[in-house]
Amino acid sequence: MIVKYRKEIVALGIQVHENQVQQSYKKIPIEKLKEIIESNDPNYEILDMRNTYEWKLGHFKGAIPAATNNFREVKEMINKYVENFADKKIIMYCT
Repeated sequence: MIVKYRKEIVALGIQVHENQVQQSYKKIPIEKLKEIIESNDPNYEILDMRNTYEWKLGHFKGAIPAATNNFREVKEMINKYVENFADKKIIMYCT
């Protein structure tokens, strides 16, 4: 067996520091997520960050597909997400 070290599993070509992740990372209890999904709370948008194929296989009710074929496309989509959802709280999920 050969094991290779990779700094990134999916190379996006940008460096993100742990403190940047911690600033935007907010964990919510599963009960709260269920409540948001069931209520269609207009203050939230749910982004499914998986590719289009995976989204079509199944997703949370009301989840918006990231509209990507490959995770590397996310870098280009970030500005679109910011523009479209500037006034909302965003819940993102991925496998």
